Amino acid sequence: MKIRLAAALRVLGFVLGGIFAVVAALALMVWISFDADSTTNMLAHHFKERYQRVLTLDAPPQLRMWPRPVLVLHGVSLSEKGGEDLFAKAKEIRLTLSPLGLVLHHPEVTQIAFDSLELTLQRPRSAGWNLASLFEEPVMEASPLPWQLKPEEIIVHGGVLHLDDARENIKADWKDVALNASDLASQGPGRLSLQGQWQAVGGEVDFHFTLDTRFVIGEHLEAGSLEAVRLVLEGNDRQLKGATARLESANLNWSDAGAAGQIGQSFLKLQGAWGHQNLEVAATARQLGWKDWQFEGTQFENDSILREVSGQTRLKVAIPQLAGRQGGFDAAGLEVSWQSQYAGRGSEGTLHAKLGADVRAGNYTLNDLKTEATLKHPRLQGGGTVLKLSGKAGWSTAGSSEAHLQAAAGDQKLQADVVLAQTWPIQGQLNLDSARMDLDRVFTRSAGKDDLVPTLLAALNDVSLKGRMHFGALKTGGVQIDNLSVPFDIKDAVVDAKGITVGLYGGQLAGDLSTHIGSGSIEASGEFHDVTLDRLVRDAGAPVLLTGRASGSYHLATRLARDVDPLAALTGALRWNVTGAGLRGVDLMRSLHVFRPAIEAGKQSARTPTDAESTDLGVASSRFVFTDGMIQAETLQTRNSWLALSGSGNVSLLHDELDFNLQAALQPGIASTAAKDLMPLRVHPLGLRLKGARLHPDVRYEPGQVSTTLAAAGKKK
Repeated sequence: MKIRLAAALRVLGFVLGGIFAVVAALALMVWISFDADSTTNMLAHHFKERYQRVLTLDAPPQLRMWPRPVLVLHGVSLSEKGGEDLFAKAKEIRLTLSPLGLVLHHPEVTQIAFDSLELTLQRPRSAGWNLASLFEEPVMEASPLPWQLKPEEIIVHGGVLHLDDARENIKADWKDVALNASDLASQGPGRLSLQGQWQAVGGEVDFHFTLDTRFVIGEHLEAGSLEAVRLVLEGNDRQLKGATARLESANLNWSDAGAAGQIGQSFLKLQGAWGHQNLEVAATARQLGWKDWQFEGTQFENDSILREVSGQTRLKVAIPQLAGRQGGFDAAGLEVSWQSQYAGRGSEGTLHAKLGADVRAGNYTLNDLKTEATLKHPRLQGGGTVLKLSGKAGWSTAGSSEAHLQAAAGDQKLQADVVLAQTWPIQGQLNLDSARMDLDRVFTRSAGKDDLVPTLLAALNDVSLKGRMHFGALKTGGVQIDNLSVPFDIKDAVVDAKGITVGLYGGQLAGDLSTHIGSGSIEASGEFHDVTLDRLVRDAGAPVLLTGRASGSYHLATRLARDVDPLAALTGALRWNVTGAGLRGVDLMRSLHVFRPAIEAGKQSARTPTDAESTDLGVASSRFVFTDGMIQAETLQTRNSWLALSGSGNVSLLHDELDFNLQAALQPGIASTAAKDLMPLRVHPLGLRLKGARLHPDVRYEPGQVSTTLAAAGKKK
């Protein structure tokens, strides 16, 4: 038995050795008969005839027989169609050949490997991709290659793809591309593994990507399918830093060169740093199909969270179904909900609307829009309010958009009409209109430092808007305003409002206002006429003793910032005159009667008036200068039939303090008043002083006293 086995092994060895010798001899014959120059000329001629492109090699091709037959092309370059500009180049291309086919003189390429492939894809504004001609039918019949291309595998190492899309204004590079497409000759789907680095020109976008899938591709890429798609991106976007994105899809099918297709169950997860916040997005879709720009699908859901140290915002979007229509789709059941909470401030609510999309034209609409939101802020009455929003909106992928909305908080209503030429940064037109608005029912009054207005201003930093605000009646801070009209122009972080007009307590105010958003500085100037002071003072709760009808001009400036009290930062001047002037809380005639003995004796005296007292001043005028939280009153003058006053003083804007030094002069008309008994005092200097609380000052007689305030005011003159 052992002898027979040994003999059989020897026979098998001879047979195998003979076969190997024959194959080796045939391979040697093929290698010896290989003509490098002929191969070079044949390749160049083929690409010239079929594609009108110039193919060049830096060195003659090499045929290597071990361990497998490989045709090696060195320094390959291919020109653009009909020109000499470079389209693609490779350091080396290796074409693996079937050994049996090579021996039988029917060579087949079973594997193609590219080393350092560099490809330039370009699309001008008025033409197609420069790659397209490689898939077109040849203009003229070209001589065939001497081998059949039936690759089972395509490999790329160290690839670079330069993308220049002038139509979409995209310039980017794919670097370090590694591609492996296998199982290409099998009856089932092939396998694709792709990885590399995507980098936009300028470096603002830089992603490493990995793609794994199974695929079936039709001729000229007209149709095909991807199965078990898994795409992972890691890197930086213009806004999103340190981002990681993972997209998985059960399948993607297309036909008619992408004009029709379908995407199966898909899932997207994205996270990264958005400024000082962390963004997380999870989105799913059960099915999406399209044909001739009509889209249909079911169960689209998105859940996004934006987190930072002080709080977070969560946004959910749900679309149960897309119904196809010409050019796009309709989604009758769009629902958006959100929750936002940041240190006692935030909002939550829902939005319902009918979403319509003309995807081909890039136009989208929201109709029957209804929103109900609860807003939370310490400055809101009760810490929060319910805001309802209704109307319609539309936008275009070209950047334009418009909206016509009505906002309501209780019975407070505001109409907003927006037309934007650019959605972000915002650029366009905005008009706001309300017949009646009582902001005191929405907001609490602010005293001192406040962060609401600075927060609203900061939101306008990148905005460019023109428009007008109009309120038929407006109440804010207790003050009633009629027919307020504010033309505004927001640009370059500055809010300009020129030509403001407003009805104010029987009078009129007109002026300009300018605000620098970055610093929060605000400057206002203008004039006012016939404003009834006592009603204005009463409603505003201002600590002002003067009454009458006021006219004058102003030029004031302050800062609206989180760490600044606007009254402490107030500067500028206000010049005014008042007719029918009166002084609340002080009866000067009664005070002179009380002071008469002290005046005649040349001694000081003082009294505390009652709230019921008042004095008719006739006409009054002065110039107020605002600085360091104080009002400096210069050249204060009043005159009626029996008394004239002149002097100066100051009022604190931050504390309940007032100090005025006045020189009183009795007029001849006193003889016809109830105070005619004071006539003898006309020969005495009457130095009066009002000092104390702003609404309840004491009245003093101080003979021969000139206050430092009066002296300072005299120097300023």
